[in-house]
Amino acid sequence: MNKFYKYFAFTSLLFLVPFVVFGAEFVFGKSTGVSKGVVVDNDLYSAGSTMVISGDVLGDAYIAGGNIIVDGFISEDLVGVGGNVTITGNIGDDIRMAAGTLIVRGSVGGDMIAGAGNIDVETSVEGDIRIAAGEVYLNGPVTGRARIDADKVTIGRNAVITGEVVYHASQEAIVENGADISGTLTYEPIGIKDSRDKLNEKARAFFAFFTITKFLMILAGALILGLMFKKYMVELVERVYDKTLVEIGRGFAFMILAPVISIILLVTVIGAPIGFLGLIGILGLMIFTCLMAPVVLGSILYKWLSKGKVKVDWKTILLGVTVFSLLSFIPIIGWIIQLIVAIATTGAIVYTKWQLVKNWR
Repeated sequence: MNKFYKYFAFTSLLFLVPFVVFGAEFVFGKSTGVSKGVVVDNDLYSAGSTMVISGDVLGDAYIAGGNIIVDGFISEDLVGVGGNVTITGNIGDDIRMAAGTLIVRGSVGGDMIAGAGNIDVETSVEGDIRIAAGEVYLNGPVTGRARIDADKVTIGRNAVITGEVVYHASQEAIVENGADISGTLTYEPIGIKDSRDKLNEKARAFFAFFTITKFLMILAGALILGLMFKKYMVELVERVYDKTLVEIGRGFAFMILAPVISIILLVTVIGAPIGFLGLIGILGLMIFTCLMAPVVLGSILYKWLSKGKVKVDWKTILLGVTVFSLLSFIPIIGWIIQLIVAIATTGAIVYTKWQLVKNWR
């Protein structure tokens, strides 16, 4: 189980965030997806609070959202993270999914690897099944190997088990009348040590879920802001690249002085409104910097690698967010690099905004 969560977190991050993606389609928004009748000829990357994919995707689909419905055809892998996920469309290859609740009713042509609070599988899976959940309801054909880790396992009346099912649970599975078990159904009870290990594994699974969700949120925000204000971003990157030390100094000074000045104003009667607005502005700038620092990093890396001009597009943004996220897993050195990029980006943003204020005057 320990190896499974490590594998799931690592492979999810890798598959969700490839360094180079050719011909991919990006769809982001509060309510988003692919309408019925629409055909996506390449890989699909989509994130939103509510997502419905009713069209066909002739490649891999990488998705993230609160409520996700997939009732279209995915020709290759379906990889994602969500709150409530319902899959009724057919998947040509593997499913790799982390969710609060996962319902799978469309056929799966490859393996199924999933982690969720509750998992309901009512379909055939051509490959192997590897799932971990609080409760698992298995109600379809199992011809291959299945490994289940759960608190509670139920074998539904429509289940046809001709392969090998091994489940690790706190109690034996509930087998409904009508279930056809001609293969092997092996129960491995959870002991005291297993329960403690399982709690730790759930914490690691939550961390993996949080990490992937955070990555996708930053990627979505960086793509939206970076592509909407491309000209501004190019100027920002050029400023950081040409005046690195200057912007680091400016950013550091701002991060130290601005909160101090705002707090001093906040405790005075006359300056309280200005101090309050100052703190709100600093908070907004911090959020903006979190989204823009990866964009700056990706563009600078692209310039170094290509030895060309500064460029801001979805590829450089994806590269920057990926590298910036991976740096957080490198103790001390990675964190220092992240901090330096963020400080330099803050300095460049402050400089640009100040120039705008001077022009208004």
